[in-house]
Amino acid sequence: MVLVRRVIDEALSGIRSLHAEDIPDHHQCAFGQWYYGAGQKLASRLPRFREIESEHAAIHASARALLDALEHGDAQTVNRLSGEIESAKARFVERLEQLAADAETNLEVSP
Repeated sequence: MVLVRRVIDEALSGIRSLHAEDIPDHHQCAFGQWYYGAGQKLASRLPRFREIESEHAAIHASARALLDALEHGDAQTVNRLSGEIESAKARFVERLEQLAADAETNLEVSP
């Protein structure tokens, strides 16, 4: 989520240090590595686990598109995508919290 905040901050401030190609694929970020690795083994049978994938991928796609629009001076698209990213981030966090609750209830953890 730190990267999301950084992308939005750059969009609002106009200070550029990130470019669209700097945004990792949703498989390569820390959450993606967990999701497609250990997370698959631990929680893939939980319905909310599968639901979170699309929110996560959408955040990455929107962040890349926002930085591309910023680079091309498309302020209208930057503003629209900033809002979309914030909304997707909120949904993602909500789903993560729901997933954690589901995991506590439905998964057995071995010592």
